[in-house]
Amino acid sequence: MRTLIIGLGNQGRKRLRTASSDAIYTVDPFDSAADFSELKEVPLDSFDAALVCTPENVKMQICKYLIANSKHVMCEKPLTVNSIEELNELEEIARSRKVFLYTAYNHRFEPALIEVKRTLESNALGSLYSIRLFYGNGTAQIVKSSKWRDSGSGVIQDLIPHLLDLLVYWNLDSNRNFKLLSAQSFETKAPDHAVIFSTDNYPRIELEVTLCKWKNMFRCDILAENGSLHIDGLMKWGSVNLQVHRRVRPSGVPEIVELNYPQGDPTWDSEYKYFKSTSLQNPQTDLSNEKYIRTQLISIENELRKIL
Repeated sequence: MRTLIIGLGNQGRKRLRTASSDAIYTVDPFDSAADFSELKEVPLDSFDAALVCTPENVKMQICKYLIANSKHVMCEKPLTVNSIEELNELEEIARSRKVFLYTAYNHRFEPALIEVKRTLESNALGSLYSIRLFYGNGTAQIVKSSKWRDSGSGVIQDLIPHLLDLLVYWNLDSNRNFKLLSAQSFETKAPDHAVIFSTDNYPRIELEVTLCKWKNMFRCDILAENGSLHIDGLMKWGSVNLQVHRRVRPSGVPEIVELNYPQGDPTWDSEYKYFKSTSLQNPQTDLSNEKYIRTQLISIENELRKIL
């Protein structure tokens, strides 16, 4: 599959490596190493698919151009739009052109997070009571130095979509609405720390994100009827520990099943392979995930405006 890389920032260069020999050309108006400075300079008959790794403000026009010209598209999350109607329009065009439009959420391909899905689907934990996800890194100063990154809803737009997508992946998003509990701008103009929560139904869910965690951290804690599940880490940062605690009744030290995953990030290669194989099967584009996430973000961002 002849693949075009659009945007040669941090994400774009990772995608370039994973696309490997499929990468036919690169596009970036600010990087002299790119083959083209403008997308419309690239001959349409020279590529089949594109990986869009650009700032938010140009994603939509790029995706619309590619889809209208019958190109498969993988776009870095989030697929930012002004309204759900825009996503409906994109979905309709992609289906009419028989192309695959996919929003990249590489954490779905993290082995420990895949194991969470298996555990939840097995119902081994029984009824779920509480879920808490924490995602933090220490990029506040890097974001502060970037005009386009230090804008809008900040860390909410950057990291919350990953966590909402995991809930969708784990089938825990049904009929949920999230509320903004808190948002702070400790070191940046846009929020660099936020907490959202949902108490609509069991389980209670709390999502916390920050750019002010000086040692990168991902935590997942699930409390349930028959025990609990705990994850510490992502493979891109180091080894990952997953523990399932099996409840001993009426009380006592639980039985612990532990899995460890060594450092080394397989998610980029796995996600590109998924995008490529799915594109070659001529699938029907489904943006229901993006509509759900965008609906939640619009609601949270509306609440954010009231407190800033």
